[in-house]
Amino acid sequence: MRKLPAVIFALFLCLSLATTVLAETEPVRADILFAKYYINWAWGFDFKGITVDSAGQVQAFVYDDTTRMPDFDRAALTAEQLNVLYQPGRKLVTTVAADKLQQMVELIPHAAVGSMSERVNEGNDMGTNAWVAYQMDSQTGLFKEIDLKDKGDWSSHNLATAAVELVDWLSSLQQ
Repeated sequence: MRKLPAVIFALFLCLSLATTVLAETEPVRADILFAKYYINWAWGFDFKGITVDSAGQVQAFVYDDTTRMPDFDRAALTAEQLNVLYQPGRKLVTTVAADKLQQMVELIPHAAVGSMSERVNEGNDMGTNAWVAYQMDSQTGLFKEIDLKDKGDWSSHNLATAAVELVDWLSSLQQ
């Protein structure tokens, strides 16, 4: 009878340790703030890239041949819609230091008011590489996609210096 409390304690300790280990390896669900992706509908569908969330997690995503891309209004996305959009094949790649992430987040409002260059046709059936940021409207809680740069069939870029800095930073992240 004296062994029962020791067994219960040991079981509780093991469960507690397992929960802690699981919590440390499980990616945190945070709001997506940036994405860099390649998308192409020519000769099939190809959509892959990385996202950066408010916890500083850089996650890769990739759609396979069986996954349909959801049709969301990019001017008004919920946090859940952003997670659904970038969910397929998601895996943690690296993390961004909190101070660096904060510097980049502070550039989003400046990029949001930047105008876009003229769109130039650069090819056909080559798809598009895109760099985007997401800005949350504090009143509605919805995220608006801020176009930083598109390079591909049709190319343009945000003329704000903040956008240029964000594109350079996103391009430097591991994929």
